[in-house]
Formats: sequence, C-alpha cells, structure tokens
Amino acid sequence: MKPQKQNGFSLVEVVIAASLLSFALIMLLSMFTNSYSEIDFAARQSRATYLASDLMEKLKTEPFTGERLLQEHCLLDHGAHQDTVYIDEDGNPETDPVPYVRHWTIQGGPFENDGKKITICHEPPGHNGEKRLTLSVSRNALPAHVRHGDPLGPCPEDGTIPPLEIEVVVEWQGRHNLREYRLRTYRTYYQLGT
Repeated sequence: MKPQKQNGFSLVEVVIAASLLSFALIMLLSMFTNSYSEIDFAARQSRATYLASDLMEKLKTEPFTGERLLQEHCLLDHGAHQDTVYIDEDGNPETDPVPYVRHWTIQGGPFENDGKKITICHEPPGHNGEKRLTLSVSRNALPAHVRHGDPLGPCPEDGTIPPLEIEVVVEWQGRHNLREYRLRTYRTYYQLGT
C-alpha cells in the first residue's frame, strides 16, 4: 500500500512563518513608536518657536520711554531676564503642564556701563531746546530727568540712539536632553524718545 500524501504544513514551517510574522510586527510597531516620538518632538519645537517669536514681537513693539523704563517689570530693561510658560499639551488634568523657559537679554541702546548709566537728552528748564545736552546719568538720577521730560538717547544733534541688541532663547525638554531655540535682532529708533 502506498502512503497517502498529506496536505498541510509541518511544525517547522509553522514555527518559521510565525517567527517571521512576529519580527515583521515588531518592526512595524517600532516604526509607529519612532514616528510618534518625532511628531511629539516637532510639536514641542513648534511651540518653542511660537513662544520665542511671540516674545520677540512684544520686545520689538514695547514702548521704550523713560517712563516705561522706570516701571518695575519693564521688558526692555538692560540685562538678562527670564520667565516660564507652562503649556498643557495633552488636555489631561492628571498630567503636569510642560514648562518652556524663556530667557531674553537686552544690551546696547542708551545703556552704558553694564546698564548702570543711561544716555539722555537733557534740556535745562526755560531754554526751549536751545541748550540741550547729551548726558550719561545714573539709574538713581533717571527718575528726576524723566519727570522733567528728558527723553532717552542722545540729543538729535549728537547722533542717533544705538540699536538695542535683543536675544531670546526658549528652552524645553527634548527626548533625551534640554533643547533650545534662539532668536536675535536689533531694535532701532526712528525718532527720539520712541
């Protein structure tokens, strides 16, 4: 009697097919995980870019007068400044919002001696603009000159106000390390006291 031919797969064939299928599924899941990680990173970088651009626009349009400089939280005061913006990225109240730390540095302009002195156009009382003087005054003397109406920067006949150098850096936590996004610009003045 002749043995009958059996249709089907042997155990070895089934094991090989299952292992190949498992390997393919693992690779496919790995791609999805990496894609999600890249999307999350791109979203965070986009938020950091927006926060830096938003702050830079505020710094470029913020009034820069003696009165504004005397206020406690003047964005355009000389030196280094920092704030933190918390963003709820997933809408889940159980997860903590993600912090984005914004740093900005202001240099140049009417500031001298590391911000300890400020250039102003002083007009002595009663001279109607005839005897204006460009002075470098201390921070302590600035309020009296501002009340008197002296604008920031040199007198028009002595030149223009040097531009403010503005740098904005936004830091956020990347996948494995702290990331940052930088913007740098100069703010110039078109007329005295603006």
